[in-house]
Formats: sequence, structure tokens, C-alpha cells
Amino acid sequence: MVAVPLIVAGLTIAHTGLFAKESAPEPGVAGVEAVVSTDRDIYCHEEPITVSVINDSSFRLITQTGESFCSWVNFEALTDQGWRVVAPCIAGAPPSLVRIEPGGRESITFMPGHSLYQALMPGQYRAAVTLMTDDVQPQRFRVMTEFVVQRCG
Repeated sequence: MVAVPLIVAGLTIAHTGLFAKESAPEPGVAGVEAVVSTDRDIYCHEEPITVSVINDSSFRLITQTGESFCSWVNFEALTDQGWRVVAPCIAGAPPSLVRIEPGGRESITFMPGHSLYQALMPGQYRAAVTLMTDDVQPQRFRVMTEFVVQRCG
């Protein structure tokens, strides 16, 4: 696959998917580079989905659990009314911090049988991750990538 640059909130994000788009960068997060990706662009319903974030910055980035399925990934479905959150964290342990060191990678895999597959019916989705710089003046930003879930065989 070929990486396509995506600019979100002042970040350059490499995206290997079919849906990468450029948007105007927002001021205030200069010098922060992160890559978010899924292991595939198209999934059959009930296939494992792995979401990864790579920190290409020179300082630590932080995210936290408490998003979809109480993980650090926010799954969103494209509907006629726009993007909507899928499976928000309703109950569970208090959010915990996930630190991604400079040059580091954090990945999470949602396996078949996980409640994800009751929520991710065939359609277009995105995996969004909210990150924060770990410095004296932390800055929050979101990175995301899109993928498709379809029925197979």
C-alpha cells in the first residue's frame, strides 16, 4: 500500500487507506507528528481489527482509555446524519493513561467475539484517537483513519 499524507490539527499523518483526505491544519500543534492506521482498509464482518498509533515526535504523547469499548480508540460510523460514536464506554474501570514514547508504537486488536462485532455492521467507519502532548503546556489533538466493514462469503 502507498502512504497518503493526511493533515489533521497541524499533524502530518500517513494513511494507507482508500479514504485519506487533506484538511486544513489547525494552529497550535506544530512539530507534532503521529501516524494512525488500521492493519487493513477493508474487513469482512467479524475479522480482527488492529489499530496502531506511531509517535514520530521528539516527545511523549498520551492517550487514555474510556472511548469505544472502554479502549483508547473511538470507533465512529458514517451515517446519513454524519459520523456517530459506536459503542461508547458506559461502564468499566476509571480511564487509565496510555503513554507513547518518541518513536514508539501502541496497538490494540479487537478480536472476533468481542462486542465490537455487534456494533460494527457493514459500512464505513473511522478509528479516531485523541492524543495529548506530554509537556508543560499540553496540547490535545485527534488523529483518525477510515476503513470499511463488509459482508463476505
